Order: sequence, then C-alpha cells, then structure tokens
Amino acid sequence: MSDTIQAEMKKQGSKWPMVKLKDCCVVVGGATPKRDVPEYWSSSDVPWVTPKDVSNLSNSVLVDAPEFLT
Repeated sequence: MSDTIQAEMKKQGSKWPMVKLKDCCVVVGGATPKRDVPEYWSSSDVPWVTPKDVSNLSNSVLVDAPEFLT
C-alpha cells in the first residue's frame, strides 16, 4: 500500500482495513433502484457505489459512497 493511501486512511480516521475491491466484492453492472421511489433513497443505511463511481475516482481510495439506500 502506498504512503499516500496510508496517509489518506489516517486522515479519515479509518478503522477498516484497506483492501482492493476485487478482494472483498464483485463489481458488476446491474439495475439501480428506482429513483422515483423516495423510500429507497430516504436513509443512509446502505452505501451505494456504482461501477461508474469507481471508474471516476480521483485516486485509488474510495473513502465514502456518493449515495446511500434505505
């Protein structure tokens, strides 16, 4: 792990281990829950990250999800 990534984790106060996405999950395309159903998007219970979000990262660290599902 690079020093830059380690510094970012320390700055964020992360207690989670740093792992590559391929080592902890499967990145696939699929269907986003309907955005016109507010109940799906009215909470911050489940982090929601799309493959597009991962592709658009400015660095190799995903610190937080851009959206959350109920």
